[in-house]
Amino acid sequence: MPSHLNQPKKLRILQVLPSLFSGGVERSTLDLCRYLVDQGHEAWVVSAGGPLVEALEIAGAIHVTLPVHSKNPLTMWKNSFALIKLHQQQSFDIIHARSRAPAWSCYWASKKICIPFVTTFHGQYGHQNSFKKMYNGVMLKGDVCIAVSEFIASHITEIYPQHKTKIKLIREGIDLVSFSHNSPSVSISDLKAHWAIDNNHTVIILPGRLTRIKGHQIFLEALSQLKDASISCLIVGDETGKDHYQKELQEFIAAHQLSSIVKFTGNYYDMPAMYALADIVISASIKPESFGLIACEAQAMGCLVVATKHGGSLETIAPCQKQFMCEIKDSLTMAQAIKHAIDYCDINNQNLKQKIQIESRKYIEQNFSLERMCQETLSLYTSLMLSHGSD
Repeated sequence: MPSHLNQPKKLRILQVLPSLFSGGVERSTLDLCRYLVDQGHEAWVVSAGGPLVEALEIAGAIHVTLPVHSKNPLTMWKNSFALIKLHQQQSFDIIHARSRAPAWSCYWASKKICIPFVTTFHGQYGHQNSFKKMYNGVMLKGDVCIAVSEFIASHITEIYPQHKTKIKLIREGIDLVSFSHNSPSVSISDLKAHWAIDNNHTVIILPGRLTRIKGHQIFLEALSQLKDASISCLIVGDETGKDHYQKELQEFIAAHQLSSIVKFTGNYYDMPAMYALADIVISASIKPESFGLIACEAQAMGCLVVATKHGGSLETIAPCQKQFMCEIKDSLTMAQAIKHAIDYCDINNQNLKQKIQIESRKYIEQNFSLERMCQETLSLYTSLMLSHGSD
């Protein structure tokens, strides 16, 4: 038998998402592109563009700009024809939509071009009325819908009980090389100097977009109950809306004499360095996280994690770290959890802390590696190609 017949087929995969700014959806797309290219496949992405396009192209993927961020029905319809034309030029094997508006365009296009259509259900979408549920329902019109956590898989079953699409659980994953003690490119002492952090302070960070659902207010209320603690706190992320949320938080900080311990960093893209700086990482979301990427990254980097008890965090927090979880929208239990974590950071408790760090890293390696996520996704693509070819 000729040797070339044993060679795996080179796949040409098209992922479609609204834009390429910062966020979990964007990072998953970029990570998968890197993996596909490394495995000898072609990775294509359609989006409305953004700062991550450069990283995508450096990774060897090909980007095409279309207004797939638009929720205008006419634009969505026009995008479907643009996708059909792109397929006629490139002959894609799989079309993979990662958000609802682009998913509608992909769904209409896939019906015309007859290739497998995959979606990823990245979060809980609003489903307060029948129109919303119908709009969201496009995520369940593909050959397979990927759920990024058991929480999301259960959410789909509960909210869309009539769906007939196969649900495939493929948990999100993180790059265990990038998120390791050997990865930070900036020294801890330099970071402490930059943010004027006392060397004797326990460093606490809350990463995430400055939106109300991330629970910054509850976190600050908890800090106001810990005024005697030797801590420095960084709120990492930018405001995304125009509701002056950061101003409200700053007013609270001033009113409760927290200005000396709380600082806003804005967006900071070297998160491994930020986790290396931190002793404790906060996930204070008042809305359930669909997965809990920050908790995974932080645990992989040896941080203690204080997280609210709901959503994907119930899966991503290692058993040894669940002692630091707190109630939702409850500054009292969050303050207690932070105090508990601070106690573990004491010099006299370093052996206990180190044990937690080792167990947490192992838990993340076993369950939430980027390699596993990418392997499972590529395996899904391959199986869909085989079943589609036999239809």
